[in-house]
Amino acid sequence: GLAHAEAARRLAQHGPNQLPQQRGRPAWLRLLQQFHNLLIYAMLASAVMTAALGHWLDTGVLLGAVVIHAVIGFLQTNVVFNDAAALPRPAIPAIQPSAMSSIPTRWALASRLPAQAAELRWL
Repeated sequence: GLAHAEAARRLAQHGPNQLPQQRGRPAWLRLLQQFHNLLIYAMLASAVMTAALGHWLDTGVLLGAVVIHAVIGFLQTNVVFNDAAALPRPAIPAIQPSAMSSIPTRWALASRLPAQAAELRWL
């Protein structure tokens, strides 16, 4: 590995080795994405046709099914996003010139500098 002084110099020069944080999609966009489906398009087209023919009960049933589908899909998507955000971050051993320690992955990888080796071992 690099000496502590060289690692500090490279960290100051290049910054931490990490990707920028990505913002999640807003809730309203995730809800709208539930309607982007060929089957939903067909049901909406059928609802328009049944409304044009004056079959209001059929129109209501079709639109109700579309709304129920969107709400269930949205709720399931929210559960997945919340569960993924709550996952614990794994820890990996990081070897510095002086010692070996187990630190969270994002910090271990962010502390790696260009041309600095990292030894990873299964514990």
